Formats: sequence, structure tokens, C-alpha cells
Amino acid sequence: MENLWFNEDDDRVSGYKACFESKEDFIKAANDLHVEQTGYGCIVDEVEYNVCLITEDTLKGESIYLLEESGAEIATLYYADCESLESYDLKDCNGTVRLNDGTVVNLKGEIIETPKHEKEDIQEELKEELLKEYAEDIYQEFMQIDRFEGKITLKDVTDILQIESEEKQ
Repeated sequence: MENLWFNEDDDRVSGYKACFESKEDFIKAANDLHVEQTGYGCIVDEVEYNVCLITEDTLKGESIYLLEESGAEIATLYYADCESLESYDLKDCNGTVRLNDGTVVNLKGEIIETPKHEKEDIQEELKEELLKEYAEDIYQEFMQIDRFEGKITLKDVTDILQIESEEKQ
């Protein structure tokens, strides 16, 4: 058995969890295999993993089996819904597909464009973190002045914030 496989309808994909470093690695491998098999990428969605019983043949009759005699294997697998991008092969789309989350992929499943809001969110988070660090630094400087001099003057504020006071303008 391969490390990754599609069901007969190609609408589900499964793979041994131990063979992939992450969920993203599983999705990429599923897309790569789908491209290899069909020439088209695929949308892999609702990825989960769980311990599964895998058999080559359907177990029949008895309700208790010795595992070694059943031909079955117990393994932790990733499994997910899968939709071929072949159905999106429309000439008026320039060979790209916009997914529900706003990501644009080509028909091989390669990401062409990521949603802008994700980039903006990251930038906003970074700005917020930098401003927080800057505010903490300023607070520490004010606390040092207060400890040593007992008061904070307008000159102290303008020096720390590196601004010119209105008096100088």
C-alpha cells in the first residue's frame, strides 16, 4: 500500500500520518499525487486524522479476529475531502480558480495569490506587537526618570519621544 491514496471516486484522500510532517505537507502531497495521476490539482478540505483499521478485503463472518490473521492493519491516517480542479478548467478563468477562502490557484493546485486580508492581518499583528514593545520601552524610561529625579518634565517627555516641543518651534 502507498503512503497516500485516493478512493475510487477520487473525492476522498487518505495517507499515513507518520509519513507527513504536518497537515500542510499532507495537503501538498495529495495535490502533487493528484496532478501526477490526472494532470490537475485538487482542493483538499476538512483534513482530519484518527486511528483507523485498514483491510485489503472486507472482513466477514466472525466478529473477533486475531489482528495478525485478519490481514488488517491499524494505523493513524490523515483523511480529507478532495475535489479535482479538472471541473474548473474553463477558458474564461485564465486557468485559475478562486477558492472559498479567496486563495487563487492554477489548475495544478499551485498557489498564485493569497487573500489580501491574511497579509494585512499579519502586518497589523506585527504593528501591534512593535507598538506594544515601544510603549513598554518608553514606560521603562519614564519610570527610571521618576525614580532618579522624582518628577518628569516636558523636556524629559520630548527627549524620550524624540519630538520637538512647541516652545522651540
